[in-house]
Amino acid sequence: MTMARITQLVVGGQPAAWSSIGLTFRDGVCSLGDVQLRLDQTLPPGLHSWVISECVGTGDIDGIPTTCDGVSQLRRLRPTLRSSMSWVWIT
Repeated sequence: MTMARITQLVVGGQPAAWSSIGLTFRDGVCSLGDVQLRLDQTLPPGLHSWVISECVGTGDIDGIPTTCDGVSQLRRLRPTLRSSMSWVWIT
């Protein structure tokens, strides 16, 4: 069974704010397991959009702009990898 997975979260704010909670961005990207945080400093702090693998179409989920990318890059590289993210808290 193939499950949809979050592959990227687009967040806003300044790198210093994120580093204060232990996250370091290199070239605008911070990898957390198989999920990438992509920092857009032109956006205000917070979550702005996400990319989900193994789904079709675009739109919003709980008000978050959503892009579906088909099959995740990680799965293309390592098709037998088993990992998951159980939830993302949206406030």
